[in-house]
Amino acid sequence: MRSGWTFTLTLTCAALACSKPSADVGNAATSASAAPLAPSATAVVAASTSADEPAASPSASANAIAILFGARLAEDAKKRPTGVVTVEAVVAAFKAKGANVTSTEQHLGTAYHAAYCVGGWVDATQIAFSVCEYASDKAVADGKTDSSKLAPVPNRSTHQNGRTLLFLRVATKTPETSERAKAMVDAFTALKPSAAPK
Repeated sequence: MRSGWTFTLTLTCAALACSKPSADVGNAATSASAAPLAPSATAVVAASTSADEPAASPSASANAIAILFGARLAEDAKKRPTGVVTVEAVVAAFKAKGANVTSTEQHLGTAYHAAYCVGGWVDATQIAFSVCEYASDKAVADGKTDSSKLAPVPNRSTHQNGRTLLFLRVATKTPETSERAKAMVDAFTALKPSAAPK
């Protein structure tokens, strides 16, 4: 019986801590890796072969998955919603409040029902954040509901401003990191909606 490759794309919650990102928010759409506090994608490839069908290369199959994943990120970046608090505005507000945003990177928003998401780190790995833009109020509600069903993660919180959600996690809670996190939330909630960058 003829058999072939089976690809399974699994979503995991990066609130449990993903690998440290390095891309800038301006170039986020070109990245195919996940950001902290965000759904990351891991390609799990299972192969079965028969005598008349040679196995494909696992590395080639993984590359194909990465290409498809990268294409999805690029597509998300092209169809960002309007009339929302944008990722760029949020990151700029964090910096204006003195937050040392050390990295940002786009990630797949599907698990949170989001149209576009970018995650990042403040003070290296002290505070992880993810900002997600939503196309509708229903999508926001669904995103909040699904996020609340995730396995409990210490020092993790969700905040809403219109059709934008901020997911925040403090790695180690101290007076300093708690104060920084509060300043970030205050900066986020004070922002006004705007059109997505061209």
